[in-house]
Amino acid sequence: MSNTLRKIPIVAVLGGATLSSGDTRTRCEYVGRILAMRKAHLLTGGGPGVMECITKAYVECPDRVPEGHTIGIIPAESIDDPKTPKSGYPNPYIEIPIFTHLASSDGTHFNSRNNINILAADAIIVLDG
Repeated sequence: MSNTLRKIPIVAVLGGATLSSGDTRTRCEYVGRILAMRKAHLLTGGGPGVMECITKAYVECPDRVPEGHTIGIIPAESIDDPKTPKSGYPNPYIEIPIFTHLASSDGTHFNSRNNINILAADAIIVLDG
Protein backbone atom coordinates (compact mmCIF):
# COMPACT_ATOMS: atom_id res chain seq x y z
CA MET A 1 0.00 0.00 0.00
CA SER A 2 1.34 3.41 -0.98
CA ASN A 3 1.77 6.18 1.56
CA THR A 4 1.02 8.76 -1.13
CA LEU A 5 -2.11 10.75 -0.44
CA ARG A 6 -4.24 11.18 -3.55
CA LYS A 7 -5.21 14.81 -3.82
CA ILE A 8 -8.66 15.73 -5.04
CA PRO A 9 -8.32 18.52 -7.63
CA ILE A 10 -9.55 21.99 -6.80
CA VAL A 11 -11.34 23.82 -9.61
CA ALA A 12 -11.75 27.56 -9.09
CA VAL A 13 -14.63 29.28 -10.81
CA LEU A 14 -14.29 33.03 -11.01
CA GLY A 15 -17.16 35.34 -11.87
CA GLY A 16 -19.02 38.41 -10.73
CA ALA A 17 -21.27 39.09 -7.78
CA THR A 18 -24.20 39.44 -10.18
CA LEU A 19 -25.60 37.24 -12.93
CA SER A 20 -25.37 39.28 -16.11
CA SER A 21 -27.90 37.21 -18.08
CA GLY A 22 -29.95 34.04 -18.26
CA ASP A 23 -27.15 32.57 -20.36
CA THR A 24 -24.74 33.14 -17.48
CA ARG A 25 -27.12 31.34 -15.10
CA THR A 26 -27.39 28.41 -17.52
CA ARG A 27 -23.59 28.18 -17.83
CA CYS A 28 -23.15 28.31 -14.04
CA GLU A 29 -25.69 25.57 -13.48
CA TYR A 30 -24.12 23.37 -16.17
CA VAL A 31 -20.55 23.82 -14.92
CA GLY A 32 -21.66 23.30 -11.30
CA ARG A 33 -23.37 20.00 -12.13
CA ILE A 34 -20.44 18.76 -14.26
CA LEU A 35 -17.94 19.49 -11.47
CA ALA A 36 -20.21 17.87 -8.86
CA MET A 37 -20.22 14.63 -10.83
CA ARG A 38 -16.41 14.60 -10.99
CA LYS A 39 -14.09 13.99 -8.08
CA ALA A 40 -13.22 17.68 -7.65
CA HIS A 41 -13.64 20.44 -5.10
CA LEU A 42 -15.28 23.69 -6.23
CA LEU A 43 -13.55 26.90 -5.10
CA THR A 44 -15.19 30.32 -5.45
CA GLY A 45 -15.11 33.71 -3.78
CA GLY A 46 -18.06 32.46 -1.71
CA GLY A 47 -20.47 35.29 -2.44
CA PRO A 48 -23.59 36.03 -4.48
CA GLY A 49 -24.15 36.03 -8.24
CA VAL A 50 -22.02 33.62 -10.28
CA MET A 51 -20.46 32.26 -7.09
CA GLU A 52 -23.79 31.37 -5.48
CA CYS A 53 -25.37 30.04 -8.67
CA ILE A 54 -22.55 27.61 -9.36
CA THR A 55 -22.22 26.40 -5.75
CA LYS A 56 -25.99 25.85 -5.55
CA ALA A 57 -25.90 23.73 -8.73
CA TYR A 58 -22.92 21.78 -7.35
CA VAL A 59 -24.50 21.10 -3.94
CA GLU A 60 -27.93 20.21 -5.33
CA CYS A 61 -26.68 17.92 -8.12
CA PRO A 62 -28.37 14.53 -7.62
CA ASP A 63 -25.35 12.72 -9.09
CA ARG A 64 -22.77 14.52 -6.94
CA VAL A 65 -19.80 12.45 -5.83
CA PRO A 66 -19.32 12.52 -2.04
CA GLU A 67 -15.61 13.37 -2.09
CA GLY A 68 -15.99 16.92 -3.44
CA HIS A 69 -16.91 20.03 -1.47
CA THR A 70 -17.59 23.70 -2.06
CA ILE A 71 -14.93 26.04 -0.72
CA GLY A 72 -15.29 29.81 -0.42
CA ILE A 73 -12.56 32.38 0.12
CA ILE A 74 -14.56 34.85 2.19
CA PRO A 75 -13.68 38.57 2.25
CA ALA A 76 -13.66 40.60 5.44
CA GLU A 77 -15.91 43.61 5.90
CA SER A 78 -12.68 45.55 6.35
CA ILE A 79 -9.03 44.85 6.99
CA ASP A 80 -9.53 46.34 10.47
CA ASP A 81 -12.30 43.80 11.22
CA PRO A 82 -11.04 40.51 9.75
CA LYS A 83 -13.46 38.26 11.65
CA THR A 84 -16.57 39.90 10.20
CA PRO A 85 -17.38 38.71 6.68
CA LYS A 86 -18.50 41.14 4.02
CA SER A 87 -22.29 41.41 3.82
CA GLY A 88 -23.74 38.61 1.68
CA TYR A 89 -20.83 36.25 2.34
CA PRO A 90 -20.63 33.30 2.55
CA ASN A 91 -23.53 32.19 0.40
CA PRO A 92 -25.61 29.32 1.87
CA TYR A 93 -24.02 26.69 -0.39
CA ILE A 94 -20.44 27.11 0.82
CA GLU A 95 -19.49 24.04 2.83
CA ILE A 96 -15.95 25.08 3.74
CA PRO A 97 -15.64 28.84 4.29
CA ILE A 98 -12.13 30.22 4.56
CA PHE A 99 -12.35 33.61 6.22
CA THR A 100 -9.67 36.11 5.31
CA HIS A 101 -8.68 39.63 6.28
CA LEU A 102 -8.71 40.47 2.57
CA ALA A 103 -11.33 43.01 1.59
CA SER A 104 -10.47 43.60 -2.07
CA SER A 105 -11.84 41.34 -4.78
CA ASP A 106 -11.07 43.37 -7.91
CA GLY A 107 -7.74 41.69 -8.61
CA THR A 108 -5.70 44.90 -8.62
CA HIS A 109 -4.98 45.32 -4.92
CA PHE A 110 -2.22 43.39 -3.17
CA ASN A 111 -4.80 42.04 -0.73
CA SER A 112 -7.03 40.58 -3.45
CA ARG A 113 -8.71 37.27 -2.66
CA ASN A 114 -8.29 36.28 -6.28
CA ASN A 115 -4.61 35.66 -5.54
CA ILE A 116 -5.66 32.91 -3.14
CA ASN A 117 -8.21 31.48 -5.58
CA ILE A 118 -5.66 31.28 -8.39
CA LEU A 119 -2.82 29.87 -6.28
CA ALA A 120 -5.02 27.25 -4.59
CA ALA A 121 -6.57 25.92 -7.80
CA ASP A 122 -5.48 23.11 -10.06
CA ALA A 123 -7.73 24.47 -12.82
CA ILE A 124 -9.55 27.78 -13.32
CA ILE A 125 -12.82 28.54 -15.10
CA VAL A 126 -13.84 32.17 -15.67
CA LEU A 127 -17.49 33.02 -16.25
CA ASP A 128 -18.87 36.47 -17.00
CA GLY A 129 -20.65 38.65 -14.49
